[in-house]
Amino acid sequence: MKTFDSLTLHACIDELNSALVGGQIQEVRQPDEREILLGIRNRGANHLLLLSAHPQFARAHLTLKRPPNPPTPPTFCMALRKHVEGLHLLKVRQLDFDRVVFLEIGLPANGLPSATLIGEFMGKHSNLVLVTPEGTILDAVHRVSHRINRVRQLLPGQPYQLPPPQPDRVNPFTPHAIDKILRELESIPSNDVESLASALMQIYAGISPFLAREIAMRALHYEDRAEGLRVAWASLFDAAARQDYQPTLFLSDAGTPVGAYPFPSVQWPDHQQKPMESLQLALDQAYTFLVEQSERESLRANLRARIERAIATWQKRHEGAKKALEEAEKADFYRQNGELILANLWRIQPNMSHVIVEDFYDPDLKPRTIPLDPHRTPQENAESWFQRYRKAKVAREQEAQRLAQAESALRRLEAALVELTQLGTCEAIRELGEELTLQGLLPKESSERGRTEEPEFEGHKIRRYFSPEGYEILVGETATANDYLTTRVAHPNDIWLHVRAGVSAHVIIRTHGQPERVPRSVIEFAARLCAQHSKQKHAALVPVDYTLRKYVRRPRGAPPGAADYWNERTIEVTP
Repeated sequence: MKTFDSLTLHACIDELNSALVGGQIQEVRQPDEREILLGIRNRGANHLLLLSAHPQFARAHLTLKRPPNPPTPPTFCMALRKHVEGLHLLKVRQLDFDRVVFLEIGLPANGLPSATLIGEFMGKHSNLVLVTPEGTILDAVHRVSHRINRVRQLLPGQPYQLPPPQPDRVNPFTPHAIDKILRELESIPSNDVESLASALMQIYAGISPFLAREIAMRALHYEDRAEGLRVAWASLFDAAARQDYQPTLFLSDAGTPVGAYPFPSVQWPDHQQKPMESLQLALDQAYTFLVEQSERESLRANLRARIERAIATWQKRHEGAKKALEEAEKADFYRQNGELILANLWRIQPNMSHVIVEDFYDPDLKPRTIPLDPHRTPQENAESWFQRYRKAKVAREQEAQRLAQAESALRRLEAALVELTQLGTCEAIRELGEELTLQGLLPKESSERGRTEEPEFEGHKIRRYFSPEGYEILVGETATANDYLTTRVAHPNDIWLHVRAGVSAHVIIRTHGQPERVPRSVIEFAARLCAQHSKQKHAALVPVDYTLRKYVRRPRGAPPGAADYWNERTIEVTP
């Protein structure tokens, strides 16, 4: 039940502006790969704002849940702490009627944002992006390179582009927006909820399938569809414009949350709708349960698949041990062959390939044919059979153990499958998986499995530093990395550095379009890094040139890392 749509975000922003604007951001946490928590203190109260770019549960709302932090803060968390911690939330606004929210952050004295945190809540394309006032990306929780999206990259230093708009669609909050659908009514089959809902989604921006069906079902309660549409429109959009919300939690037959919305819904049974004090509380209750349920079922499915693969592996081992044991059971037969040969040496002539002897191990003394190696003596043939006997005897003991081990493992794994269906928490499922792994019944699961994140800088060896003043500095470590850094990563007004008349790394100071504001101390810091990554790193004093990136080019036909530059200045530093 996907209810976090543009109308939910619109209502959520109204509540957030009321509760948070003016508050100070005192804490930044990133407990999950795509989830941020901002601790905001406003008017004597502490609030925890959650922003999630989860591909299935992207959202923004206040939360009471405080999950633990990872041991090492991720890069995006560190960028947020650097740029927004200690500042104030100035405004929360929505992009038209889209699932995009802007959190303007700065000092209340001038009211101008020094950074904007943007939440894009668009399914698998959801993201959280931190940008400068000039629109340059400082970082994104999910970096998007040109390999992922050739049209819209979300990388540090790149200009931020808004998500593609919905062309020719009307914002339902604009005056007389309802007139558009009223003019189309004649072409829409009467009493057809899906046709009316489809028309609404085609005409209006930000109308989700849930909201479209809600409007259509409310409208079709009336004989006059036009009148029904006006009433439905007023009960949702006009009420939202007045901030006259009725936050509602939707429940399943079992009484568990399945969604939340700013208004009650005619699509859901009345007895499974619970009025809430605020939309924030409704969203928090719904998604706390839904995310945990999704994680629990994902863990359960993953562990079930691992157990089933292990069962298949242990079944193969069981079959192998069983066959090997059957072969090893011939040990006594091999010993008898050796003894029968020694008892019938007089029968064996040179170059014989077999011998027929009286089998004194058989009650009826039936003849037994024993294969021989014609290139060996009778004694050597007997010893060969004794060797096979000794080997089979050892194997018999080993394979019996293997067979018993496989049978025990299969019993435990089959029981674990039953146990797994009854576990009700993520912790219990994890504990079962750990227990089976420690017992050697499951192979260890690689922590890297399933990772889809692209390597930073497309795998080029570029190291990131931060000056004491907080400026980002990038250093290439190979010729191809230098070339990539200068030609693909750096922006025209970034500062570029290189050891004068020598071989060194290319170094970039991120200026965010304002090179004139970069302190000399930052240039000295970057110049020392440049000298340290040069052939002159052991010299007492190294001259380092610096200029703007737009004054640097690679000569035609030159190898990667070569550069011509002009308008440079020189600074001498000690590496």
